[in-house]
Amino acid sequence: MLLFTTHQLVWSITPDNATDKSVEFFSSNEAVATISSKGLITALANGKTTITVRVYGNRALDLSF
Repeated sequence: MLLFTTHQLVWSITPDNATDKSVEFFSSNEAVATISSKGLITALANGKTTITVRVYGNRALDLSF
């Protein structure tokens, strides 16, 4: 990502009747990039970070990129 740009993550959780569709986002290096509770990533500095999405209804679906 270019400095000071943003990227909105888009996701969906299925099935539609899943009992817990809550997710949480984390950045491993918030000096490089932050991520909001709504999945908006903001690039703040040069460097590397890992974005992790935690899926509370099914932890097997957690992913990092």
